[in-house]
Amino acid sequence: MNNYLRGSEWRKWDLHVHTPVDHEWINRPDLSSEENKKQFAKQYISFALQQNLSVLGIVDHNFCNNLDDSLLPYIKKEAENNHITILPGFEITAREGSGIHLLILFPENTDISRIKSVVDQCFSPGETLIPNNGNIPVSNKTIDEIKEIIDEANLDSIFIFAHADRENGVLNPDTIRGTRRVQEWHKDFINITQISKKIFEYPENTFMYKVIHGIDTNYKRNMTYINASDCRTINPSDAAEGRYYLGQKFVWIKADPTFEGLKQIIYEPEDRVSFEEPELLKRVNENKTKFIKSLKINQIAGYDERHGIWFKNIDIPFNPGLVAIIGNRGSGKSAIVDILGLCGNSHQNNDFSFLRKDRFLNKGLAKNFDASLEWFDGSIIKKNLFEESDLASPERVRYLPQSFFEKLTNEIEEREFPKTLENIVFSHLPEEQKLGRSSFQELIKFKQETIEKEIKLILDEIDQLNEKIIDLEKKQHPDYKKELKEKLVLKQKELEELEKNKPKEVKNPAVDTTISEEQKKYYEDLKQLKEKIKEIEDEIHKNRETLNNLMLEQEELEQLSKNLKLEKQRIERFKDENKHKFEKFGLKIEEIINIKIDTRKLEQIIKEKNEQIKAIKELLLSDSEIGEMEIEEEEKARLKKESLIVRKNEINIQIQKINDKLSEPEKRYQEYLEKLKKWQMDKNAILGNESKTDTIEWLKKQIRFIDSELDSRLNKLREQRIEKAIKIYEKKNELVEIYKQFKKAVDDKIASHREILSDYEIIIEAALNINNEFINKFLSFINQKLKGSFCGKEEGEALLKEKLNDIDVNLKDNIVNFLKDVINLLEVDHREPFKEKDEKEKRRYIFEQVKELKNFYNYLFSLEYIEPIYELKLGSKSISQLSPGEKGALLIVFYLMLDKDNIPLIIDQPEENLDNESIYKILTKFIRLAKQRRQLIMVTHNPNLAIVGDAEQIIFVNIDKKNGNKFSFESGSIENPVINKHASNILEGTLKAFDIRRLKYFKH
Repeated sequence: MNNYLRGSEWRKWDLHVHTPVDHEWINRPDLSSEENKKQFAKQYISFALQQNLSVLGIVDHNFCNNLDDSLLPYIKKEAENNHITILPGFEITAREGSGIHLLILFPENTDISRIKSVVDQCFSPGETLIPNNGNIPVSNKTIDEIKEIIDEANLDSIFIFAHADRENGVLNPDTIRGTRRVQEWHKDFINITQISKKIFEYPENTFMYKVIHGIDTNYKRNMTYINASDCRTINPSDAAEGRYYLGQKFVWIKADPTFEGLKQIIYEPEDRVSFEEPELLKRVNENKTKFIKSLKINQIAGYDERHGIWFKNIDIPFNPGLVAIIGNRGSGKSAIVDILGLCGNSHQNNDFSFLRKDRFLNKGLAKNFDASLEWFDGSIIKKNLFEESDLASPERVRYLPQSFFEKLTNEIEEREFPKTLENIVFSHLPEEQKLGRSSFQELIKFKQETIEKEIKLILDEIDQLNEKIIDLEKKQHPDYKKELKEKLVLKQKELEELEKNKPKEVKNPAVDTTISEEQKKYYEDLKQLKEKIKEIEDEIHKNRETLNNLMLEQEELEQLSKNLKLEKQRIERFKDENKHKFEKFGLKIEEIINIKIDTRKLEQIIKEKNEQIKAIKELLLSDSEIGEMEIEEEEKARLKKESLIVRKNEINIQIQKINDKLSEPEKRYQEYLEKLKKWQMDKNAILGNESKTDTIEWLKKQIRFIDSELDSRLNKLREQRIEKAIKIYEKKNELVEIYKQFKKAVDDKIASHREILSDYEIIIEAALNINNEFINKFLSFINQKLKGSFCGKEEGEALLKEKLNDIDVNLKDNIVNFLKDVINLLEVDHREPFKEKDEKEKRRYIFEQVKELKNFYNYLFSLEYIEPIYELKLGSKSISQLSPGEKGALLIVFYLMLDKDNIPLIIDQPEENLDNESIYKILTKFIRLAKQRRQLIMVTHNPNLAIVGDAEQIIFVNIDKKNGNKFSFESGSIENPVINKHASNILEGTLKAFDIRRLKYFKH
């Protein structure tokens, strides 16, 4: 089909060259014989090869006197053998002004006799075109007349202003001036100008600078500028100022080395012409492992083709720029990019559309085919098409299969895409801001370490508050108050019964004057002993209370001691872990951290408390407890002597001995006193006090608390909990600020493309967001079978989603309101049937609906479900508000503009989710930008992506289903006529879309 399968490539072109036919050739060789002409042609092309020239425009002045003199046939033949293109033509001096020099080039296969014919018509009949005296005649025709002669001859041609800023150049003031010069400059059929310098070498404010850059409005027009040698020798030693050797001056052109390829530079010089080595070639040379050179696919040895021919001896070369793969549906487009993805170890192999189990992998068909991917460094990756990507190894290509693209478009709000944004942000961070971290996750973990510690302290406080709140919430329930009241009634009845059963009074026999002195003494002794018992019991009670307080104080002191030790260990651990970091800066951590923790006074107090506890415990030891102790008898004797319990028992024995000596009346009186004492103790136990559980006074206090204090106390604790949650929220906003700092480089990158983006405002916003797990986790705590706002699985989920949709979590007041709303929804039934009910009927109790209530509260008020993320937005619209077309366009622009990776980017049919307006306005510009830094391979049906995006290579693929599913392809550039026809037939749209770049399509 053609020899340029890799499409438009950068090559060196010299479009103004002469041969010894020209009168000014230096040291003209002897060309009198056929052999000499052939020999010179060999020398000429050999030198062109040395100069790495691919295209020569041979334009001898006035062409030749006669065709026998012309060297074109010889040079052309030699050039063809060496893959150099010769564009035949001539240089001519038109009669305008003092004679404007023009170069006129023709298609490579133009019959030179036809060229000779048009040249002859540009001069007076019989005039010698190249006289021996060197005085080359000026044409008697104007530029327009020369053009008319060529058109009438039905010859395709390209006119070029020769050496425009030098002698006989259209922009040289000595050639032509004023209005006439402006008129000639604006000839619409002359769109290429040869200049003597590179366009960036002209000083500012000079006439040529102003013309080239459109500053001088008289000369402002679309014009393609080139350099060329205007050579007069192929011997560098013969060259002189103004007389250059072949290829000494040239221009880089990205096109097929053909006449049609040359036409492309007329319409897109900024992308097709370069005065220095093109950046693409530099990038390829510097990064050969990141550019695909070719893909080979073949059957394995022994495959009998019973399941189809499919891929046989396929060898597809790839251009390092933009490659568009086109073809009808089912023609194998996705097959090629899937195979590229497989060989390039794409991690998206689950999203392949051709190499999948229900298609080419079905029944092991793919096992019969091997592929090898060659890179520009010569390395080759071989894969059997049944293999899978190695997810443990890095990707060599970034492949966006069609299904992956659709999935990303549909699920862009999911957590995976924010992770992608994080990776993009990290890739744009200056190296010094990465702090030696290899990923965004590592960096943010490092930066937020202190914040997380502060949050943990707040969480501990919230946990304690939740315990108190849950206790009060349970006390709010009517059943709790009802239970208290019922207990109070029972206690009061118990007291009434006790009052009824108060021991009947027995008179004291001691007041009887008839008793003996001995009896009186017994009574007096009993009285004294009982008073001692009372004193001892009071002392025992007092010591027990003291012991309780001491034990509590001891526990608090022990906790303080432990916490101090832990804090000391934490500081020591911090010093050990960070010692080397301080040393890196010449610092001694001991000089920076010098904290004194002196626990001696604390330990002394603990020791004193322990001694006090020991002393009191000894006072409260019983006789049996002392007897069981393994200590010296002397020590036992001491303990018994000091023990209040032992003393009480000893006095009780004395009392019993006296009681045994009393008369019956006296015994009855003593029994009465004991019963009365017990009765009073029982009464005191029932009445109790406000701090003694389940007594009348305690129950009354609890009921009073519920009636007058509980709600305000609960509200106060809830407010404190909200305040703690907001402190966490503020800490999370500190993380957002870190996220914002990180994305500055990306913001700058987007801003640098603001002119292209225009009103298409792409924003990466750092903000807080409720994660996707929140709804499920929240509802997992709720018993949705019970009455309440969240009753019913679907209804409860819908209500929660509705609440979430109504809040912007980046506003503090919204978070406060949301947390309060959740509590309200749990305490008040907001379902439709209950809206008109009274407060009592709508009232619900949280602990009845929520499982693991403390864990639920800790989760809800920890705000762990609110996290900083990056969000891709289009203006004020978030992703969820965009149409599928807008989402698709935004995604592709995102990848093309911000994905900093320079490995090949392969996209399969992105237009499936796009609208043409978006593509035409924005994407083609970013495709052009992206291909300037990475190889871009794209399957497409869209003319804007392929043509306006100026694909360097178009690969037309086909699968012949009637011939064993045989795959075939044709490849080349846009300007290639055969490829051009395929493009216009296959790509969606009409020729109207193609006319944007006129010469890119032939209207068949």
